[in-house]
Amino acid sequence: MKSKLKIYKTYLLNIKRSLVYYNYLCPLFDYLLEKNISYYTMTKEQLAQYFTDKDYSPNSINNVIKSCRDFCKYENVIEHPCWDMKLLEVERRLPKYITYEELLQGIKYYSTYSNRGISSTKCNAVLKFMFFTGIRKGELFTLQREKIDLVNCTVAIW
Repeated sequence: MKSKLKIYKTYLLNIKRSLVYYNYLCPLFDYLLEKNISYYTMTKEQLAQYFTDKDYSPNSINNVIKSCRDFCKYENVIEHPCWDMKLLEVERRLPKYITYEELLQGIKYYSTYSNRGISSTKCNAVLKFMFFTGIRKGELFTLQREKIDLVNCTVAIW
């Protein structure tokens, strides 16, 4: 069974997909091996017991179910308990943001204690730009000078 999981991992890597599903399946397959249960013949109750034994959060349970479904698609398995299980409602958490005061504290800390070679003026400008525009770190790193329009005060981000 582990060999099929390794082949599945290779498949995911070949099609340039994340290994998240693989990482959720590994503990499940270990559990099934320990309990002497076949993945292909397991019942819905056994899968539910796995979630109980591992004390998974609703989000993790959903990820395991999605992982099982993806593995079943890969293996062309039509009959499996994962197809009958409904995904759980997951509480959406709002992202946590720093306040303007916290930003100023961070800039002050950087200018006081940093010796990384970046001027405190440049650090101040970059952090305030990120704070007021909401630009992500990756977007900032790929930002090109041509995309900044100082006349109209706009920045094009793709």
